[in-house]
Formats: sequence, structure tokens, C-alpha cells
Amino acid sequence: MVSYCFVKQVEDRFYMKFLIAVLFLILFCNILFSAEFMEVSELKPGMKGYGLTVFGGWEPEQFNAEIIDVMKNVSPRGDIILARLSGPIVEKSGVVAGMSGSPVYIDNKLIGAVAYTWAFSREPICGITPIRQMLREKDNSITPGVKNFSKDDERLKKISTPLFINGFVKEAEEYIKAQFGSEKSPLSKESFIVMGSSGRVSGKESPVYGTLKAGDSVAVNLVEGDYHIEGIGTVTYVSNKDIYIFGHPMDLAGNNKLPISRSYVYTVIPSSYFSFKVGASSETIGATLYDGQDGVYCRLGEQADMVPVSVTVRNYKESFSYNFRVVNNRYYFPTLTAGALSSSFLRHTGYLDDKRIRLNCKIDFEHKGQKYSVSNAFLYAYNPSYFNVYGMLSDMNLYLSVFFENNMGDIKINSVKSDIQIEQGIKYYIVDNFTADKNNYRPGETVQCKVLLKQYGGNYVQKRMKLSLPSEAKSGQYLIIAGNENSFYSEIFRLFPRYYTVNNIEDLVKMASFSIKMDKLVVGLIYARPGLMVRDKKMERFPENYLSIFDYNKPWDKANVLLFPEWVKGSEEMDGAIFGIMKTSINIIGESSGTSE
Repeated sequence: MVSYCFVKQVEDRFYMKFLIAVLFLILFCNILFSAEFMEVSELKPGMKGYGLTVFGGWEPEQFNAEIIDVMKNVSPRGDIILARLSGPIVEKSGVVAGMSGSPVYIDNKLIGAVAYTWAFSREPICGITPIRQMLREKDNSITPGVKNFSKDDERLKKISTPLFINGFVKEAEEYIKAQFGSEKSPLSKESFIVMGSSGRVSGKESPVYGTLKAGDSVAVNLVEGDYHIEGIGTVTYVSNKDIYIFGHPMDLAGNNKLPISRSYVYTVIPSSYFSFKVGASSETIGATLYDGQDGVYCRLGEQADMVPVSVTVRNYKESFSYNFRVVNNRYYFPTLTAGALSSSFLRHTGYLDDKRIRLNCKIDFEHKGQKYSVSNAFLYAYNPSYFNVYGMLSDMNLYLSVFFENNMGDIKINSVKSDIQIEQGIKYYIVDNFTADKNNYRPGETVQCKVLLKQYGGNYVQKRMKLSLPSEAKSGQYLIIAGNENSFYSEIFRLFPRYYTVNNIEDLVKMASFSIKMDKLVVGLIYARPGLMVRDKKMERFPENYLSIFDYNKPWDKANVLLFPEWVKGSEEMDGAIFGIMKTSINIIGESSGTSE
């Protein structure tokens, strides 16, 4: 009994000491944590401190900061600290694009990151995102609210991120600017200021390689290699491998993995409109993980998914190769890859030169562990007075978007290979007139068509083409279309958008391999016939006699009766691209008998 009581006392003392040690550790951590940060409630107007940012080179420099006040509840659970900055550079340039994330300290305690400002302000006054709000982004706890405080210049708005585009020709730069500012694009034009070239450096030249500290300049790399694009900002806080930057959303994209690197700053360009840092990226050392309302959370050592793209350009004399990687992201990949492809051939031929472009593209991708490969080809007759590079950019953007804008969501592009052939001189045709030999036909008859083409240079060419009408065609009025193959199928896509929705891997492979030639003249008639869609499978040849058991466009046991496209066409290969489209109407009447009315 004595022995048991003794053992019991020893155990109780051990557990008591263990509990005291745990409580002491928690208390110590809280004291240490509170010693590192200053709470918003502790801030008073007139308190002075300093901030850190890189104005030139690799290393951060100090600037002064004085607290003006705290704007409470600017967004749910969100405050903004107002501060007046001072120092040789900020007094000359104001709050600079690229300072987003610059840490600010009062009594050597971190209060938050420089993140917001006013355009055309006479003084360098900024809004600071409190550090506690930034730390919440690690838990993906996004603060509800608007993407920006305001689009009006007289109100507080986030500091734009300077986006440097290197290696891209002017037309591609303009296209990227337009896409980032498009109302249809989720990428806000307030998120980035698209700048010119800034170069690229080696991070190994920096005093410390492979890591980041508060105040360092940081680059978010969207494209790496022979072409590269990066957005420049500042590191606010580092805890082991956790990195917090910007103090505001880059684009409020949520879970978004993009490469980050340490950035070198050449200088600050002062401007009465907006001042900005000129910076360059270096080797990737981590990735963003979450782009939230109060900052961007990153982690060292993380790898973002980048798609390798290789381009071979062959002109009249020689060939050139380009290799780069584009972030595998639905918002960036199609636009930036299209821009790089067009830049690859435009740098080897004059913008105003007459030429033809043949672009072959091969894409390797995988879906649920299964690997696939698709190829396609595009032809462009390139003449600035009629057709410019923006058409090609839009086509490539739309084509690449097929791999992202679908209902599967788990497509992974592994590589893109492109071969671009530049052919000297130009030859194209414009559809000038189109007629059928009569107005009324019976099912199964042949339509004799005449297509008048105006050739580049002024000559006219007439083509006679035959079109056999379907024997099962019902009475009614129909449109016959004359144009290139691209125009013909675009009309089908427009008339039957649901049919061409990508619902499964078979649809994706079909759409991505759907070759359309701009140098093929097509005369065709499009009509509809009912078919069946069961779940995501299209049953185009489902017997029409059995379709009556289904209600049109209403679900029945997860099946839908849809109108599927059918067409008949005649075609002829031409020696140049064809532009324009014309339509004429005919009537199909009566039953098939081999005679006409």
C-alpha cells in the first residue's frame, strides 16, 4: 500500500511538471509572437517607424513611415493602416509600383505591408495591410469582399504590380495588355501594369542564394526561358519556408501555384502618373500557394507546374529554335503561349512584309493517367491591309483554351511543340459573290453553285461547284454557305454550341484535332437531325423511330434528345487562303423524285 501511494505521488508530480512546462512553452511562444508583431489596436497617430524595400540591386533599403490613422472595417474583418512615407526616393517618386509587400515596423515590430495608395497624390501616403490579416491567407481563409477597393483614381486602391514582358514583339505585348484588361478576362487590368523588357539575372549573384527575407524584391514568374514574363513585388514576412508577399491580392485567384524567384532591381523610374521599379527575375526558388484578399502566401521549395514549349521557325533561308516554359494555368497559358508563338516568327520577318504562315502544333497531355497526343495545322495569308497578327493570336488563344475551358477539369498539358513555316510572298482570295443555279429543289437533287473570288492583286476567279442535297431533307428554306473551311465549321459551332461542348476526353481529342484549312474553298448546307445524349455521350445515329419516347431538351433517365448538326458540302483546294463568307437561300420542296419545280 505504501509502495502504491509513493508511485502515485511520483506520477502526479511528473504530470504536474509536464503541464507546467507545456503552459510555460505556450506562454513563451505567445510572448515571442507578440514581441515580433504590433497589433493594430496598439497603433497611435504620430508613431514613427521604418519600412524596407529594394530600390536598387539586391539588398533592401530603409524608408521612414509615420502612422496617420487606422481605417477600421474597410472590408469584413479587414482594416487598413494609413501612413505617410518619407526618405530620399519616396519623396521624389511617391509610392512606387513594385513596393507592394514592403514591410513596415514600429518599435522594431512588424505592423504590416505597404499595399495601397492614391493615384496623383501629392504626398507619399499609403495603405498598409496588417500582418495578422496577411497570415490568415496561409489557411486559405479568404476575406469576403471586392477585388479592389475602387477603380476611381481619387480613392484608395491597391498598388499595381509591374509586369515585365521580355522577348515579345510589340503586337504580342499589345495583345497581352488587351487580354489582361478585357472585361471578359478574370485578370484585372488594375492588377498589373504591363511594362517593356527588363532582362533576367542569376540569383546566384545575390548575397544569399535560394532564400528570401523581409524587404527583398520578389518576382512571380509567368514565363521562363527564351521568353520570360514576371511581376515584381516585395517580401513582407518570412517564417521558415513560409513567405508572405504583396499585402494585397495579385489577382485574387485563390489557390494558384506560380513560380517565385528573388528579383534584382535596376532602378526606380519616377513619374507624375505612377512611379515603378524596373526589376528582373532569377531562378525559381518556390511558388505561390494562395492569392487572397490580404496578400499572397508562398512557400520555398514548392514547384509550380510549367509547360515546356518548343518552337522551330523556318524562313526563306534558315531555321531558328526557341524554348520556354509557361505556367500551366487556365488564365495565363493560352494568352501567353499565343503571344510567344507569334513573336517567334515576327522577329524573323518584317511586320509589313507580305507572307504566308503555316503553323503546325502538337500537344501532349494526360487525363486520369492516360496519355494523349493531338496535332493541328493553321494557315494564314498575312497582309497588314487585310489580315493582321491579332487574328492569329486570337485563333491560337481559343485553340489552347479548349484544354482548360471544359467540364473535366483534370487535364494536364505535358508539352507543346510547334513548327512555323514562313513562305515569302502572298496569295489569297476574297469571296466576292455566290449564287445557286435556281431557287427550288427536291431532296437528293444537285445544286450547281458559282463562287466568284477576287484574287490578291485584283484578278477574278470563278469556281463552279456541285452540292448534292440530302435525300432525307424535309421541305423548307435552307442556307448554303460559301467560304473557307474555317468559316464553314465556325458557322456550325455557332448554330450548335451545345453539341460542341467538351464533356469528355473523346470530345476534347476530337475538338483539338479538328483540322480546318483556310486554303480550302467549301460550299455547304447545314441542317439538323435529332440525336440522343446520354450522360456525356453523344449518340448521333440513334434510330429516329425510337426518339419519340424522349421529350425534347428534357432530362429522362439522364438522357436528352438534342438537335445534332448534319451537313453536305463540296470543296476544292486553292493555292492561297480564302477570306470572307457569303450565303444564299434555297427551297427544298416535295419528296425526292429526281425532277425539279
